[in-house]
Amino acid sequence: MKKKIIIISIIVVLLIVAVGLAFIFSKVENNQKEYADLVDEYGSVEKETVENVIEKFNEEMKSGKPNTPAKDLSIDKDEGLYWYVMTENISCYVSPVEFTEDVKKDNAELISIYFDKEGYKEETAVYYWKKLIKVNNAELTDEEIDDFVEKAEKDRSSDQMTANGKGLYATIIETDNHYEYQVKRLYK
Repeated sequence: MKKKIIIISIIVVLLIVAVGLAFIFSKVENNQKEYADLVDEYGSVEKETVENVIEKFNEEMKSGKPNTPAKDLSIDKDEGLYWYVMTENISCYVSPVEFTEDVKKDNAELISIYFDKEGYKEETAVYYWKKLIKVNNAELTDEEIDDFVEKAEKDRSSDQMTANGKGLYATIIETDNHYEYQVKRLYK
């Protein structure tokens, strides 16, 4: 009798585990399909490491005025973000897809230019933002970038990021003490 109860208990536990695993796999499959649909609708960009994105951004910044690239030596890792100092009131941070503390391996997902409100100038912020958009999809024309920025500025009060249909999202976030001009990369 005890043997039957043990066998029945084991079967019940195995059934519960099997149903739970089937539910988890179903959820994962649904999430993957939703993400694939998102990529189909909004496009994607090639994977880029944090290091590559910052190097490209620095090259783009050196070609203009102000010439204030993200300083490699000032990198700081905080709460899963890579921080770079640009000026006294302007920083840049990168949020990777997965944080491993290795900028050469981690793929950049969200890149943000962080402006303290003290000394903030919208014209300068938009200039940096356009440079950031350009390095995240070099195939974009200046006109496409201008249109993307204009649309994102209009959608500023929305809780959602603005998509450009070519693998990028953008938004502006305002808090009590700073602004963030963000670009998010969408990967396949």
